Amino acid sequence: MKYKIAYLIVGALLGTPSYAIAKPQYPYACVWTSQINSNAKIQFISTNGIGGYQGAVYYGGKWIMNISEGSFQGYGSNWWHGGSLGDDKTGGGNIVTFKNGIPVRSTASRQLNGETKVLTIELGSHLYYGGQRDNLALIRAAEGFWLPGKGCRHINGRF
Repeated sequence: MKYKIAYLIVGALLGTPSYAIAKPQYPYACVWTSQINSNAKIQFISTNGIGGYQGAVYYGGKWIMNISEGSFQGYGSNWWHGGSLGDDKTGGGNIVTFKNGIPVRSTASRQLNGETKVLTIELGSHLYYGGQRDNLALIRAAEGFWLPGKGCRHINGRF
């Protein structure tokens, strides 16, 4: 009987897809506010500790969708992903960070001083086709720059 239970547990663990196994998350607080419309916000609430951040898009205080953001470990380009596994409306795109109007990845040092702005490529399209078609103010905000709040970690360094 003891071995049957052990085989059952081991079989269940081996048969579980890797994405279904819980990954550790740590509390994190950061808000990106749309430069175009301050009612649009991306609020991050947790991190996996190795460059992945989880949160949600809000408009007027109302939850719109979940969002993840992170960096590829090799080349280091930044990405966002909306939705969850099994959701037919998942999607994502790249993130481009600007300092003083200059794309950070195009500079030699990548450590420019000044105002940071973030552009989320394809987020507006994702919202449009994901059920927010009538919320043009949100879509415009998503296609514009986001301003990371004080204390937010920056996707190309820290601020």
